[in-house]
Amino acid sequence: MEKLIIDADLKPERSKSKYKGKTRYASGTIVPRNDFLLMAFAKLDIDGLARLTKDEYNRCLLLLWDEINKYHMQKNVCIPILGSGVTRDLDLTQQELLDIIIHSYKISAQKLKNPCKLIIVCKECKDFSINKIGTTI
Repeated sequence: MEKLIIDADLKPERSKSKYKGKTRYASGTIVPRNDFLLMAFAKLDIDGLARLTKDEYNRCLLLLWDEINKYHMQKNVCIPILGSGVTRDLDLTQQELLDIIIHSYKISAQKLKNPCKLIIVCKECKDFSINKIGTTI
């Protein structure tokens, strides 16, 4: 991972992580690895648990679109519903997270150019439907 970070010439945040004082990077920062884009996501607390507020989530997404624009190499980009896993403090349903992701992409200055597509992978779960997109914001 260190080599990837050095090769990508990433600049760390000024403050260290609360988790073991490690170097941290802005949420949404990407490191390319072959055909994959690895993303710094949530801040870790003292116990190593992921913490992210809604405002931090929105800032993360806006940086993510800039980063994807930098690294996608004219290929389709596939992302999961970010934040639907072990992130604490982000008490939103998968439906709400999808709506926020789509909205942030719409307002971002950075868009994938045709014929490239953004594909968002949604896991099947209760109270989630593609037919409900846009109903939570």
